Amino acid sequence: MCIRDRLQASKNIHLKCLLGQVNSKFKDIEANIGKIEVSLQRYSDKDEFDVILLPEMALTGYNFKSQQDIDPYTEECSKGKQFDFCSKLAKRLKAYVMCGYPEKQIVDGNTEYYNSLYVCLLYTSD
Repeated sequence: MCIRDRLQASKNIHLKCLLGQVNSKFKDIEANIGKIEVSLQRYSDKDEFDVILLPEMALTGYNFKSQQDIDPYTEECSKGKQFDFCSKLAKRLKAYVMCGYPEKQIVDGNTEYYNSLYVCLLYTSD
């Protein structure tokens, strides 16, 4: 039963959450994805997690010196390696996946940077 159905069925719900912490390798998205994949490989959709929560800047590391320093590791919303990883994880575990990431938006020719959060959902036909 999905979260929406449980909310409609009862005022008291229980969410099964998996909280992840990762010692991110600074500026190495691929290595950090690999670390998380290894630590989550023992889990499947049969574990019935509702939410997987990964930390802020989990896939990039955190201590960037400037906008120019972080720019190569940013993504436009829903575009890039970080989004693809979170989406695939959501589908594999049939859960919401939340993960902090550095976002950039181009607005009127200017680049704006944000400390953002992906919330990836598994869409089903039921």
